[in-house]
Amino acid sequence: MSNYKLTAIYKQKLRCKLRNSNKFLQPSCLCYHCWVEFRLQPSSVKAQIKMKNTPVSHCSCDAFNKRFEKIEDHKTTAPLPPPPLPVAMVSDSSKISATYKSETVAEEIKRLWKNRELTVYGEEFPSHFAFIKLNPILQEGPNCGLAALAMAATATPRKLSLNELFIEAKSQNFTHQGEMFSACDMARLAKTVIQPWFTVEILSGGMSANYDYILRSLFEGALMLVPYDAAGNYAPCCKRGHKSHWAVVCGVVKVKGGDPDCYLYARQGKSRYMALWSYEELELSNKNLLEFDPKRAEDGTEYILPDGGVEAGLAGKMIMLHMIHRGPDFTSFSDLC
Repeated sequence: MSNYKLTAIYKQKLRCKLRNSNKFLQPSCLCYHCWVEFRLQPSSVKAQIKMKNTPVSHCSCDAFNKRFEKIEDHKTTAPLPPPPLPVAMVSDSSKISATYKSETVAEEIKRLWKNRELTVYGEEFPSHFAFIKLNPILQEGPNCGLAALAMAATATPRKLSLNELFIEAKSQNFTHQGEMFSACDMARLAKTVIQPWFTVEILSGGMSANYDYILRSLFEGALMLVPYDAAGNYAPCCKRGHKSHWAVVCGVVKVKGGDPDCYLYARQGKSRYMALWSYEELELSNKNLLEFDPKRAEDGTEYILPDGGVEAGLAGKMIMLHMIHRGPDFTSFSDLC
């Protein structure tokens, strides 16, 4: 039997003796060196060591000796109270809710602007700014498009629930699970539910081709529903449409001398927080919607796809919601103070 196994057995025997006896038996150290020294002593010496209750000589393990020398003292004292129970963990949703409630819309707008990433910094607080306040609505399942439309409706007197939008979209055969892979169907649905407060217009050809018109409309108080590819944090990315998602653009900032020179405030159904994206990254993601996710195609769930697939239904398309008889809530950063 190896020395390691013998040492383990000796240690276990000592623990049992300490647990079942009121007297402290030697050796007082559990290190390999002390056990070997103790076992090599003649039987008469071992008995003398046990009777005298003296530590084994030539032991360098002071920490072990000090710890075991206190065993007798602990026997006469009251046991220590158990450690306090750990503080209950607060769920992530509670943290998000509490943080969200503690920050106003104006504070969130300024925080996002200060934390933006620029290669060339322009104005600290640009004068070309427009923003419309929308309430966040979290999606349930794959209904990100319906959530974006419901958030747009919070700018009107009529509030739309996700269930109400789903029933309407399903009745018109636009969706099965809440998915909206056709910008044309999304525009038809918007006309049905928010027509009295908005005029609905669908744009095609990409965001770069409609740059001037989109900016002019946003500065006048329009909203824009835009499909894009979502990364893990739901920022725009390019995954060929495998992570297609919907957002509603509710604010615009034009920067003089900045690079990028245009930013968009947006909300999407996976977070209560707003996002600030450059116009360019959203434009690239929007035109990169090329194909349906192969994993979704194989999971057995039924989806409604337009003729031509994701590319024909979403790529390069946006929906402008022009508000009637109302302008932006904020038109300059000075309004946020």
